[in-house]
Amino acid sequence: ANFEAELDRAVALGLHGVKLHPDFQAFNIDAPEALPMYRAIADRGLPILFHTGDDRTTYSAPHRLRNIADRFPDLVCIGAHFGGYHAWPEAVEYLKPCKNVYFDTSSSLPFLSRGQAETMLRDFGVERFLWGSDFPMWSPVTEYNMLAAMPFTQEEFEAITWHNAERFIGQEI
Repeated sequence: ANFEAELDRAVALGLHGVKLHPDFQAFNIDAPEALPMYRAIADRGLPILFHTGDDRTTYSAPHRLRNIADRFPDLVCIGAHFGGYHAWPEAVEYLKPCKNVYFDTSSSLPFLSRGQAETMLRDFGVERFLWGSDFPMWSPVTEYNMLAAMPFTQEEFEAITWHNAERFIGQEI
């Protein structure tokens, strides 16, 4: 399939993962047609970042990411936007138990209360979060400062801002 050649090309170029934005690409992330692609991504040991959650469509709803995580337990999935942009209760319900699902912080801190964000970070586990800014939508400096203002230990903050990402690319940053 063409996607297999493209994945091989990405690996040869030194890329360390795949991102899909189903709301822009207009497909359900758990569509049967996408499943062979996820198998190929997992077989190459690449993580996949999904834009997750939207209040306009259900293409990337957290329950759909759960379907993928359950079907491909060896696939490292990253649910952007705390696992569900404006669908955070659904993210907690469906994604918290998925040990192969990680989360990024992008485009969420301005919309979650500090208490909600802290609760989700603690409940999901700090080790499952990656700092993200969703640039150019938001300022990386602003997003970083919002995260830095939260009550983390230095070790937790460094885990979120870079050490957790090291696991996905197999080298120190």
